[in-house]
This record gives sequence, C-alpha cells and structure tokens, in this order.
Amino acid sequence: MATITRSATVTESLWKVGAGATAVAAVLNSVVFSLTAGPAGVDFRVDQNGTVQSINVVMVIVITLVVGALATGVAALLDRTKRGAVIFGVLGVLFTVLSLGGVVGGVTTATKVSLASLHLLTAIVIAGGLTAVLARRRQDRTL
Repeated sequence: MATITRSATVTESLWKVGAGATAVAAVLNSVVFSLTAGPAGVDFRVDQNGTVQSINVVMVIVITLVVGALATGVAALLDRTKRGAVIFGVLGVLFTVLSLGGVVGGVTTATKVSLASLHLLTAIVIAGGLTAVLARRRQDRTL
C-alpha cells in the first residue's frame, strides 16, 4: 500500500512541476514577445509555403501551454523507465532543434532571432525543469 501511495504522490509532483514550468515559460514568452513586438518593433510574421501569417501573443501562450502539456505527459510516461531522464533530455534537444527549423519562415532576421529565442526559452524552462525532476526522482528511487 505504501508503494502505491508513494507512486501517486511522486507522479502528482511531476505534474505540478510540469504545470509550473509551463506557466513560467508562457509568462516569460509573453513578456519577451511583448517587448520585442512592442518597443523593439519586431514584425512577427512568418511565411509558410507562400502564405504569410502574423503571430500574436495569444498564439505564443497557447502553443507554449500545449507544448508544456505534451512534454509533461511524455515525462510522466518516461518516469516509469530506468533511463527516463536521459531519454527525455535527448528528446528535448531533438524537438528543440526541429522546432528551430520552423524559425526560418520568419520574414525578417529580427523575427527569426526573436522566434528562436522563444523556442529556446520554452525548451530551457520546460524540458530543463522536467529533466532535472526526472533525474532527481530516479536517484531517490535507487536510494
């Protein structure tokens, strides 16, 4: 019975960390977006196969929340494996690199740099936080 209770508590704290990291990333991304789109005057438009689309702060927040929820779900699944933290870290790097491929659609260099900073910020906060928690939790289980 104690194992089941501990397992549920451990999983719950992973979800709390994921939700917290996602919320922090969403707030930071909205601040960075607002500062770069406002005072810095970055034109947040991307060209997707000939169709130019404007990006707004709501899109940035929603995408950050979706990415955070998916990352937390993957972390919860990998938490059950021996090498969950390592696998999650590798996946985090892989998806970050792949997401940076979408940045090339920015219509200006400033847009590309700003979008890249949002992608990297999201990866550092969400993937970094979850990877650290997975590693600590694995270490706690081996003691």
